[in-house]
Amino acid sequence: MKIIAIIFLISLLGPISISAWSQNPKSYKIVVMTIRYEEMDTETPMRIDCNTFPYYFGNSCKIISIRDSTFLHSFLMQLNSTKESHSNYQPDVRIQIGLFFNDGITRMLCVGGDYKILIYDSKKLEYNSDLIKPILDIISEQKTNK
Repeated sequence: MKIIAIIFLISLLGPISISAWSQNPKSYKIVVMTIRYEEMDTETPMRIDCNTFPYYFGNSCKIISIRDSTFLHSFLMQLNSTKESHSNYQPDVRIQIGLFFNDGITRMLCVGGDYKILIYDSKKLEYNSDLIKPILDIISEQKTNK
């Protein structure tokens, strides 16, 4: 009888716990984006990956923060539509984008100077120019304003 009661309880609680863990993209939004970048043509003696980017470039990185909710929403929609890549290629990172979400989670998106593969949250994504072009435009605008 106890086993039947436990199975019944699990069947009632199962959908609740599953729905609590399923991510609803409409409820998550980026509240701040931080772009750390080096010149795309900066040469290094080795490939710089997403994890070593801040250590290798350190204080020489330029930093831009974005809080425009319209821009951030559009960026998130493009990011969500970007396809995963199964390539073995490792990008030589020159842009690291910190995405700070409203739920307290921070994720990193890294862009190589060769524009082939993106790294997002340790996954490789196909290069998406619709996603990256606005970032490159902001970097370009920052350079011309200095």
